Amino acid sequence: MPRSSRRRRAALNRETSEAADRRNLFLVLARRLPDDRDLPVPTKQEAEARRVTTLGEFRSLLRSWDWETAIEAWLTFKIDNPNTRDHYGRNMRRAAAVFRASRPAARCLGELQPEHVMVYARYVRDRLGGAPGTKRLAIMALRSFLKWSRAFRAHDLSPEELRELLGRVPSADVERPYLVLSEDEIADLLAAPDNTRDRAIIALMLGAGLRRSEVVGLEGKDVFYGEDGCLCLNIHAGIAKGAQPRIVPLGPDVTQILLEHLVAAGVEVGDRLPIFQSSHKHRGRRLSGKAAWSIVTTYVVSLGWQKRVTPHSLRHTFALRFLRHAKGVGGDAIVKLMLVLGHKHLSTTQRYLNHFDREELRLALPALPTSGRPLKRKLPQSVVNQRRRRTIKPDLPESA
Repeated sequence: MPRSSRRRRAALNRETSEAADRRNLFLVLARRLPDDRDLPVPTKQEAEARRVTTLGEFRSLLRSWDWETAIEAWLTFKIDNPNTRDHYGRNMRRAAAVFRASRPAARCLGELQPEHVMVYARYVRDRLGGAPGTKRLAIMALRSFLKWSRAFRAHDLSPEELRELLGRVPSADVERPYLVLSEDEIADLLAAPDNTRDRAIIALMLGAGLRRSEVVGLEGKDVFYGEDGCLCLNIHAGIAKGAQPRIVPLGPDVTQILLEHLVAAGVEVGDRLPIFQSSHKHRGRRLSGKAAWSIVTTYVVSLGWQKRVTPHSLRHTFALRFLRHAKGVGGDAIVKLMLVLGHKHLSTTQRYLNHFDREELRLALPALPTSGRPLKRKLPQSVVNQRRRRTIKPDLPESA
């Protein structure tokens, strides 16, 4: 291709990219700003935002906006998944509170200095409670926000400073065993519900490893029959954690429980109706994640259990049962579990291997092949002890 043609194509790509960024910018501002009918007299900030026509003007506004406005623009512009938006927003609002309480205070992005980031990193490490994964999420949210705003030159922190201040993310290794259910407890929990909806929710968590948000986000169009005739679930990017889509096959027992609920709820395969709907005040609406949590914990309390079983405990139970029933606890079994659970990295799935006891690991060890030849006769213990004494040299006295 001639050099002039390459230059023209590169210029066209830049114009297309800038136009796409400008359209995204307008979408951000349109989502954030209320309708004129709701706000007859716009504030000064909103009037400025309506006059934005270039990304350069947006950079200057973003640099001077208060933390809440900047965080809201970032969540709308950058984060697509609603669950990620909720968790990242909560962590960034905590970081903004730390920045405002610092001395000197950082009231906006333009006033942010490396010292403020160091104070927040120290706060996360020493004062923020929770598991290591909680601290890891707090740092990841701040890093994502600063990288996004850095692209608009909304702060003066260089990429090298960001890597130095936020490059080391706290490890999320598991320090205590997962809380899982025994086989008898699984049977008792599945028999506890008195309706098809609650039984199907528990069955999808225990028998397919679905997260709570993925269960309540399912619709009839997400259920389909695979090439082998078995029922499958399409966990699309809109409901999957981290926008990691996957296909989850269902076993015969989970399939039967789910089909019974679909018939009872009047939802057919391919419909655009939520599979799990509210049955009380907001009948017909999609069930919320909080309601799914309450369903699981209510049946746990009714069974008289003293341990704290959550929807994610059912997911942990599925993962460990998957590995125990697979052929071996490593290799392709881990890879298959990663695909079913929707993990982005294999190291996340490998944490489950730390929860096997030594006896289970010993049973999974392969035997050595003998090729039909008999093994040598085992030596008597007296001979072994005698050889061991010969190999031990006595301590020599130190020279004067």
